[in-house]
Amino acid sequence: QQQYRIVFSVNSTNYPVVFSVNSTNYPDRKMDFVKEMQACRIAFANQTDVTVQTVDFMTLSIKEQVKVASETVVRVTSTGGGAVTATFLPNHASLFLYYLVNPKDRHKLMLDYAIFENAGYLRTHWMPLVSARDDETASTQALIHAIFYELERIRMLRQESY
Repeated sequence: QQQYRIVFSVNSTNYPVVFSVNSTNYPDRKMDFVKEMQACRIAFANQTDVTVQTVDFMTLSIKEQVKVASETVVRVTSTGGGAVTATFLPNHASLFLYYLVNPKDRHKLMLDYAIFENAGYLRTHWMPLVSARDDETASTQALIHAIFYELERIRMLRQESY
């Protein structure tokens, strides 16, 4: 049985940022998030309460997936079936969903949209998948800035609740 590294509770002072890697079998949506994770680790290197984790949810049991999700404050994943465990994120968590910009597959995106836009306990952010011709650096920087903002928001909410 595979072990995973996230061992803190929701009410702790840790802020886990989890990148869900390879969360689909569809090659056009299968993401390893290497550049995004590297940028995130650099950006939050001085914040000892932030941990950037990589989790391959497809290798975990359902019970393990739910446990990891319930202990995550920021999750980054692509749309599709692999994003479903994000429904177990705790109150006020942030979810960053990368999606394909393809009008003919719009109905697939709408399934995720219907679920996560109606999850009032989450803050959902929609991130378009960039192609090789697009500016990946700008996209990664936008993600880092958004994660920073969300972590600050969650910190303030936690301080108010204690």
